[in-house]
Amino acid sequence: MKLSESHSSLSSLCRAVEIRLRFVDALAGLNLPIVMLPDFESLPESKDSATVRDTPFAYQRREKRIIVNGDLFPSLASDVCEAALAHEIAHALYHRSPIVIKDPQFSIALDEEIVADLLVCRWGFLDELNKERFQSYGAKYCNILKLWRQEDVFAREMTIWHQQHLAGIL
Repeated sequence: MKLSESHSSLSSLCRAVEIRLRFVDALAGLNLPIVMLPDFESLPESKDSATVRDTPFAYQRREKRIIVNGDLFPSLASDVCEAALAHEIAHALYHRSPIVIKDPQFSIALDEEIVADLLVCRWGFLDELNKERFQSYGAKYCNILKLWRQEDVFAREMTIWHQQHLAGIL
């Protein structure tokens, strides 16, 4: 995998993530541009979504690139940035060769965001990911992430969490 950053301030982050992911066979041959934008305000997706405007990194499927929110990126801890970048790389992998993980009881496929988080855990970023996810999704989500080695249990618990999250129960 090769990350090609547009700004020198991203170099150490990109090299650190490349090193940590160098043994992930599924990423072999993946070349991703990492493009720093001043902010995400001008993105069409941000017009109706504060979530998009307030996210530090995003994968753009059409352009096959990861964009970095220059307004937010400098304020994040380096380990959280590594996990966030790894999460976006997981999206790129997901779109390169779709990964379907289903709840064993109801055969409901996990949402792409959850699959990306599962991959990040498999790649060794659980602790870093939990630092951010605790703030955005809470302790229950983080406790389920810790089940990543037991894929069936993970899928079942995440399916329940996701349905409750979508219903506004959490």
